[in-house]
Amino acid sequence: MDLRPSPRQQELMDQAYQLAVERFAPRAAALDRDAAFPIEDYQDLRSSGLLALCVPEEYGGHGAGFETYCLVAEQLAQGNAATALTFNMHCLVMLMMGPLMQGLELPPEVWERHRDLSARRYREVVED
Repeated sequence: MDLRPSPRQQELMDQAYQLAVERFAPRAAALDRDAAFPIEDYQDLRSSGLLALCVPEEYGGHGAGFETYCLVAEQLAQGNAATALTFNMHCLVMLMMGPLMQGLELPPEVWERHRDLSARRYREVVED
């Protein structure tokens, strides 16, 4: 079994690490001291495209699954663990709206409503 990241995973990990070290880390101590939400970190995540990590590709995201999300979050934590933690919650919501919902037996009208709401949320993540 080869446990090395795929080339795409490595690319996303490198991008996350660079963002963490260059942008998140210099702000982390002040955010912790002030118990403030990392708004600027999220602006950086959005502008880098990483906020759309777990958004399906058909909606403009990267379409990453749980494994890739974990690898990226680990890199983000190198700069600010609090940002990585909140990014965790964001990614899990994106995954729950998409891949993790597949296979559930739901009435057609529920699936239709779910697809509409998910599409709206995905657009909010990928659009500026």
